[in-house]
This record gives sequence, structure tokens and C-alpha cells, in this order.
Amino acid sequence: MTQYSYDDTGVYFAYFVATVLTLVLVPATHRWVFGGRQRFDKASSCQCSDCLAKFRANKRKDARKHRVSRLIKYAVLSAGWSAVAFLVHIIVTTEIETPTVWDPWAVLNISQSSTTADVKRAYRKLSLIHHPDKVADDLKEKANAIFADISKAYKVLTNAEARKAYDEYGHPDGKQAFSMGIALPTWIVAAHNSPYVLLGYGLVFGVLLPWRIGHWWYSTRNYTKDRVLSRTMAAFFKRIPEDAGLKTLLAVLSTAREFEETYLPDTNDKGKADALDLGEDFPYPPAVTSRPAAAHALTVLLAHMTRTGRVPRSADDEQTIVRAVHLLQRGILQITLARGWLIPSLYTMDVTQLLVQGTWHTVSPMLQVPHVTEAHVKALKSLAPQPVKSLQDLAEMEAGARRKVFRDLSDAQVEDMNRFLTGFPRIVLEKLDFRVLGEQAITPGAMVTCTIRIRLAPISISLAQLNGEYEAKKARRAERVAEAKKLGLAKPPRDPEDDEEHEDDEDFDTLGLDGEGDGARGKAVKLAELPKLAHSPRFPANKRPTWWVFLGNVGSNRIINAVKVPDLRDKKTIKIQFQAPNQAGVFPFSVFIKSDHWVGSDMRLDIQMKVEELSNEARARAAAAVAELEDDISDPDEDTLAGQMAVLRGQRTRQSQTGDAAGQDGASSSSSSSSDDDSSSDEE
Repeated sequence: MTQYSYDDTGVYFAYFVATVLTLVLVPATHRWVFGGRQRFDKASSCQCSDCLAKFRANKRKDARKHRVSRLIKYAVLSAGWSAVAFLVHIIVTTEIETPTVWDPWAVLNISQSSTTADVKRAYRKLSLIHHPDKVADDLKEKANAIFADISKAYKVLTNAEARKAYDEYGHPDGKQAFSMGIALPTWIVAAHNSPYVLLGYGLVFGVLLPWRIGHWWYSTRNYTKDRVLSRTMAAFFKRIPEDAGLKTLLAVLSTAREFEETYLPDTNDKGKADALDLGEDFPYPPAVTSRPAAAHALTVLLAHMTRTGRVPRSADDEQTIVRAVHLLQRGILQITLARGWLIPSLYTMDVTQLLVQGTWHTVSPMLQVPHVTEAHVKALKSLAPQPVKSLQDLAEMEAGARRKVFRDLSDAQVEDMNRFLTGFPRIVLEKLDFRVLGEQAITPGAMVTCTIRIRLAPISISLAQLNGEYEAKKARRAERVAEAKKLGLAKPPRDPEDDEEHEDDEDFDTLGLDGEGDGARGKAVKLAELPKLAHSPRFPANKRPTWWVFLGNVGSNRIINAVKVPDLRDKKTIKIQFQAPNQAGVFPFSVFIKSDHWVGSDMRLDIQMKVEELSNEARARAAAAVAELEDDISDPDEDTLAGQMAVLRGQRTRQSQTGDAAGQDGASSSSSSSSDDDSSSDEE
């Protein structure tokens, strides 16, 4: 029979609750107090005055926004740790009666090797001390208990039946009732508390837990991993054409369901919004004009990019729309990449650049420089004899000439501009080649690895300087190769003047082309250390820089592969794998390296990949391997019914592995015996 006992003191239940609370509070405290979202200090931001002002404003706004949630979190943590402290106090101050195992040898104070005479002698000795007749009246009750225990021990050690029961069940009276303790306080199982306990269980497991699981489930069904509505993604999938350009993508972005349901629900009652006249052909499609929220979102978005003040809008309204579009742009990029469309993917990156810098594709990229206005751009383009038309030209200007153009700016503003130009990157492509692992040539259907090594250099470094340094490195390489051949070395020694040389630099001249646009090849002069947050004074959020590398064919509008590079700060080697075409020939490809925040820093490089036909020897090896595989698969085993039927028809069969092993053993043994016979005959 089993007996159950509950925790009258409550100390074991305190152990359980304190352990569970600690397991929950330790990670929660680490996340809420020391972890959580990635935090940036002032040094992480772009150091221009506009970016620093935005950084401070966002910090204050985040502090106000999360003040209530932080107070709730700290209150929960304080209550939790206070409960743990209270439970620990109960555990420390409560005395626990530890059950002891009854031992007759210990009761008589003798060893287990004692004889019966020793047992009787110890019993008589203790009886003279603890017998109730030998003690005072006030100690008789205690003496009765002690003497009963002594008598019980004496009986166990001298009576054969009692000793047998003790050895089998641990008790002289035989098998006892089994008692099990449950670490629940008595008040939980008390009859008068049953309704409240059942109510608590019902609320937790019947209401709160199903609600939480249902909320999580419907949230995951309604949103993608980038927090875009699934209905919005479905609409984007239908509305984005294969040849979508910049304006089409902006119109599609404005039709997101988020604007109607979450961000701009009040706009639906305001009627049709007026389109923003950009001075170019950009009519709003019917999908936009039929939705007031979409029309309003597109108008505010275009006003943000063109920096016009003709559209009345609040700062909060503009920031909400810009943040939402930046989030929705990720969804469009997912769709275009999944469908393998190159041109819409590139335009999607252009949308992100224009959105972050708050500029339009028809204006000069110099407007993203701090404190540069359209009047400054016009003055720069009208300079004689050498007009300044690009960021490259602006960065190469002499400091005195640049100061004359920007004489209306203060010294601090000019310093902001100079800091921006020294940190604006120019992409340097050091290596690009196609290879098949373990092969000398690329053959049809082979798995090709495209290796791209890029580096960021200051935009003030001219293409001539980069090519000069590249040729110098090439000459040093040739000298070291010649020296290695003279000394019989397998590899040339490292260049002491190049601490960034790679092990595979022997192929660094495989491309033989320069990048188009703002890109170039060569050994880069190091760029000034880039901040963790990109220059984006007109973008409401703190922007972390990211780059994308696209490999595709412009003519067919197809992406071969795309790689996201979130940590490009100085140099990076990127490897892209894809399957070669199934026929031989020369195939054109284009490599695009695009930033998601800089305007004018992208690079495009048009290259060609040669796919060669298999040699006769390689073709023969491949055909033999295929034939052997087909024969091995098609021929039946000789020990099967199909194999026996094939033997009767005179067809080939495949020997089983067991038979093969036996045949080999038999062959070797027969060969051995024949050899022995030959030798014996020779001896005769």
C-alpha cells in the first residue's frame, strides 16, 4: 500500500518555484537589461552634423517610445527577483527533518561483525542506563522510547525470524507501507481551495496558452519573415512585370495593404489625392489612383525623393511612409530574386539608394553630400575650364578651389563635406574568374565557381593611380616568379610591400578588363574607416550599410546568382556557384556590385565565360563510366530467379558479392594448389 504525504512546511515547493523562476529570469534579465536590440553609440554614426542630429533625435525618440515598456520590464524583473529572494529566505530559515535509516547495530553501539555474546552484553549495558526503572520520573517518557528502540534492535539481532524480515524488508515486522512525498504545499490540495486551483489551471492552460499559440500562429501566417503582409506579397507577385523599372516599382510599393490597414487608415476617407507633377512622364496607374492611401503614399514618397516642398505633409507622415517602403522593398527583392529577374532586382536596389539618400534619379549624386544644394551643383558644373560633374571630380578638386565654390558654408560644414568625400567608397575589383574545381577548363553542365575579390578605396583615388599601382604589383609578381623558378621553389615568395596579398594571386590577371562606371581594378589605397551607420540624414532610421553582388545576363534579364554582403568595410572575397550551360560556346555575363545606401558607387563589369567541349579522352572516360553503371544496374544477379532465366536465354548476369568472394577464394586456392603441383612435379 502506498501512502502520499504533502509538503507541510512548503520548503520543497519553494525549491521548485525558485528554480523555475531563476531559469526564466536569468535570460530575461540578460536580454532586457544588457542585450536586446543592437545599440550604437555616437561614434558609430556618420560624423556629419546632419547625421549626428538625426542620431540624437532617434535616440530621444526611442527613449520616449520604449520608456513605458522598459518600466514594465523592470517592474516584472524586480517582482520576479523579489519572489526568488523571498523563496530563498524560506528555504534557508526552514528546518527540514531528514529521515534516517534505522540501524540496529548503531542503536546498540556495536559493529556489524559483533557476535551474539557481544549483542547481549551491549543490550544489558544499555538496559542498565536507559531502563525506565533506572531513571528519574521526569525522564521516564524519553527512557521508554529509547528502551523500546534498544529492545527492538536486540530482537532483530537475536531472533532468526526478525533478522530475516529485517534483511529482506529493512524492518523487523516485515514489509511496511510505502510512503511517497509530493512537493506540493498542503493548501493546494485542500478541499476548500479546489475551486480556486481549478480556476487557475483553467485560465493558464485553457485561455492564456491557447491565445498565445493562436496569436503566434496567425501572425506567422499573415506576415513573412521580413514582417511584410502575406496579402501584400501576393499582390506584389501579380503586379510586378518582368521588365519593371524604377517608376513601376514605386507605384507597386505604394499599393501595399499596409498603407490602407496600418500606416494610413484615415487616408481612405479623404478621397482622391492629387498626383505630384515631377516634370516628366510619370502618370499614376489605376491601381494607385483608385486607392487614396496608395496615392497619398506615392505622392509623399516622391516628395521625399525629389525634396520638394510643394506637397503638404507632416514629418511623422513622411517618416512612416519612408520606413514602410524600405521594409516593403525587401519583399519585392525577394520576389524578383525568386523569379530570376535581373533588371527589376537592380532597380529595386536603386529604389533603396534613392530612398535612403532622399534624392531622385535625374539629379546629380553630388546632392547627397552634406550641405550641397542645387545651386552649388549648378555652380560646379559651370566651372571653367574644367567643370565638376561627378563625385569623382568633386573629390579630386583642390581644397582652395572647392572652398571658393562653397564660400557660403561655414568651416564646420566644409569639414562635414570633406569627411563625406574621404569616406565615400570606390569599388576596386581585384579579381574575377570562373573555375571548375579540379578541372583545367569549363565544360558543359559543370559546376562553376565564380570568385570575386573586391575592395573599397577612396573615391578621390583616380583610375590612373589605381592602374599604376596595379601594374607595379604585376611587375613585382613577375620578378618574384622568375626568382622562384631560379631557386627551384614551388611558389614565389610573398610580396613584402603587399600585406594583403592572397594565396591565389597567380590568377589575378585572368580578367584583363577594367570595370565600367565608377569601378576599377588594382591594388586599392585604403579607405578611411567607415562608421557602422551609413550617411543617411534624410532617412528616418539609423541605416546599417549593406552591399549586393549580382551575376546575370542583361540580354535575357536573368539572374544566375546573387549574394548579400553585409560586412563589406574594406575588402572581401565572394564565391558564387552556378551550373555551366549545357552547350559549348562563349557566354556573356555581367557582374553588378550595388550598395543599398550610396548613390553613384555601383559598379558593372561585362565579362565572357568560355565553355569548351569535352575532349575525346574525357568523353570516352565519361561514356565508359556511364556504360559500366548502366550494366551494373540492368544485369540481374545470378542467384535470383531473373538471373537464372537470363542464363537459360544466354544473357549476361551479375555475380552476387557472396559468389564473387567465393569465386575469388576458390580461384586463388586452385591457383595455389596448381602451383604446388607444378613445383612437386618439378621436384620429382
